[in-house]
Amino acid sequence: MIDRATYQRLLDTHGRFVATRAFIAEKSPEQRDWTSFYACYGDERKLPENERCRTGVLRQFDPMGWTLLYEDHPYNENSIIYHLTGGQSAYWLDQLVKAREFWGKWVIAFLYKSLICDESNDVYDAISDDQGEFVMVEDGATFCAWFEGWRGWTAWSASLGEGDMNALGEVFAWIRGEQEPHRWPDPGTPEAAALLSKLPAASRQKQENKQ
Repeated sequence: MIDRATYQRLLDTHGRFVATRAFIAEKSPEQRDWTSFYACYGDERKLPENERCRTGVLRQFDPMGWTLLYEDHPYNENSIIYHLTGGQSAYWLDQLVKAREFWGKWVIAFLYKSLICDESNDVYDAISDDQGEFVMVEDGATFCAWFEGWRGWTAWSASLGEGDMNALGEVFAWIRGEQEPHRWPDPGTPEAAALLSKLPAASRQKQENKQ
């Protein structure tokens, strides 16, 4: 275990958070808790100036890997968006990426405005209602190439459930940068209880096992 002198040396050299991370890292996983987590991370501006990191080590030294909890990316299993959507954020981001690769970049705006915003215009309404003609992209099609009577968009949109729409909405909000920066709530607070109640049982157990 890190002794008092070593901890003080790390604090003086690299700051409070680095010293505490080094101390907590030597504890076994079952000895780590939410209090440990918040002792290692946070806003350095709230610390006295002489306890802030001035060497850059803080951005590199993360022995427990807990920084991942702050990376709110749809693919990241530790992110809030992943937990709130039951993992569907990863699926829908992947679907949107593939749709853009296949149809073109217009499809993202089309899906967002038609499905999420429920906006209406002649062009998007025609696409949604499968009123297209056989026009190839190579021939200068602006939106897509599909054949007359194709029921793809109608059938696909009808297949989406409430959970799909909620997950898509979260992913689009992430793409557009509309989400507020997330911070895991303090343990034992009403906010923490509310967050845990939203997590699927498997994710909740998995998160507890990480501590």
